[in-house]
Amino acid sequence: MAFEFLEPAALQAFRASNPGALLIDVRDRDMHGQLRLADSICVPLEELQARNFSDGLAAALDEHADLKVQPGQSVMLVCQLGRRAVMAAQFLEAQIDNPLFVLSGGVSACQEGDLEMGSGAA
Repeated sequence: MAFEFLEPAALQAFRASNPGALLIDVRDRDMHGQLRLADSICVPLEELQARNFSDGLAAALDEHADLKVQPGQSVMLVCQLGRRAVMAAQFLEAQIDNPLFVLSGGVSACQEGDLEMGSGAA
């Protein structure tokens, strides 16, 4: 399944129309801890690419046992500028059937657009 780009200005509308969307931040844990999108989970790109998706997305993200991953659930990928999120989307499009989205410009674009961000321990 091909991925789509989403502009930061459309993020609020995306979340409203996809309330169960899974937001995966593919930056390292330190960067995620300093500044992140609310409700995002951190799965660094290198770790994501090393996971086994043969049993589906939920099994691959098993350390996040509280996640309720459903078939067809949208997945938004985010990083600092967008490059790592694109690499993650390119990897995942061959692994899962979920709709995939990449946040254009990443966390940096969200900051520039004055979107609400979180920080501290996740």
